[in-house]
Amino acid sequence: RMLLLCVSAIPSLHASTGCINERKMQPRCSSSSTGVSSLDYGAPATHILAEAEAAHAAEVASGTAAAFLSHRTASSRREVAFSSHHVGARFVGPDSAALGDGASSVHISDEAVLAPAECAALRLEARLAMAKGLSSQFTYTDVAPIREVHVSDLPLARRMLRRKLARLLLPLVAGRFALPPGSLRVRDAVVLRYDAAERATRQPFHRDEGLVSFNVPLSRGFEGGGTCFEGSGAVLRPPQGRLLCHASGMRHAGHAISRGVRWVLVVFLVSTRAPQLVRRCSNLAAAEARLAAAAEAGGAASSAQAAGGEGGG
Repeated sequence: RMLLLCVSAIPSLHASTGCINERKMQPRCSSSSTGVSSLDYGAPATHILAEAEAAHAAEVASGTAAAFLSHRTASSRREVAFSSHHVGARFVGPDSAALGDGASSVHISDEAVLAPAECAALRLEARLAMAKGLSSQFTYTDVAPIREVHVSDLPLARRMLRRKLARLLLPLVAGRFALPPGSLRVRDAVVLRYDAAERATRQPFHRDEGLVSFNVPLSRGFEGGGTCFEGSGAVLRPPQGRLLCHASGMRHAGHAISRGVRWVLVVFLVSTRAPQLVRRCSNLAAAEARLAAAAEAGGAASSAQAAGGEGGG
């Protein structure tokens, strides 16, 4: 039944995820010496499912996941209250069953989970890394690329975030979505820099490649900004240091800033308990479709060239 669910969901899911950020992990596909995938486009669904399961296993055991994994059990965990903004169950995406009743809402902490000094330290280290050329450009934008740096490349920030995840952040996020905290792994963590002067102001609507996403604003002094959710149309703007979390499959956008610089910590989580086979099978099937289309286009071009050569002799 799981296999039939995954395969039958592929066309509709692919049609609804055209805006998935291309920077996130691309599906792994084996290739032959001709450059065409070794999987036939009509390959048995069991092969695609096996590839999806292997992708999940690799993701939860990745170097990034290991970099943020703490084996220490916190002696005390702070209780933090949350306010929830209801978006609707039909906007959750393909992982609603894995995320419980909380998946239909966006959750914002009622108090800061990062102190002002911690926010400032993250901004400073990210700014220095960007000045040294360590950052990349986040091209999934409407106007100009947003600058970003991976927290795994920031030694001080990585240690601080690993500690905060184990002691506070993972238990808080897990509690919103009925997930065991120990099952969560970091798929990626980035610091983003929106800059109105550079026209790097916004992101369009998209889904994240993960199970649960959370962000924490790291700065003040800008105008606009926030996260807009397509299902409700609401733009949510938590204050600096507070945590906003949601199902990664819920379509959202980085709302435009009109002045200043906006710094945001964004973390994408996966779970050892939720392999997200629908998303992964969809990615693999979409990759196969692109490869098949490219092979067909290449064959047509070769035929056209051959015909042209014969006619021009």
